[in-house]
Amino acid sequence: MCEANYPSPYYFGDEARYEGSGGGSGDKNGLTGGAGGGIVWLTTPGKTELKLSKIEADGSFGKVESHKQHGSGGGSGGSIQIITLKMSGDGRVSAKGGNGSPNGGGGGSGGRLAMKYLKSYLAESYPEQSINWSGDYDLSGGKADGLTF
Repeated sequence: MCEANYPSPYYFGDEARYEGSGGGSGDKNGLTGGAGGGIVWLTTPGKTELKLSKIEADGSFGKVESHKQHGSGGGSGGSIQIITLKMSGDGRVSAKGGNGSPNGGGGGSGGRLAMKYLKSYLAESYPEQSINWSGDYDLSGGKADGLTF
């Protein structure tokens, strides 16, 4: 059971294997764009329990060095891939984009999430075996111009 505003938590591809791109810089030295999120691969032939925990590959916020600087973009979310026999608990999975900085910075895009459930070590089963997971996920993009609503 996923509690989010998205139709599906799944990225329909072979693997979620891409890091998030960095945000564009608002200064001439190129140092203020937010960093992109990383890559998390979690594979186990047994049960995975996310209890009071998080798995994150979030992009960073864009920065502003001075009030004269143009806005810097937030980094894009990275990728999370989970392959397990059964998932349970109430943990959170997140690959969000970072917010853009004030003065016109754009938000980074959301990342990717691939969750595969195994019937056995060699066969997959979607999402019948995820019913014990009551956590949520967030793949949202960052807000533009440092806005937080």
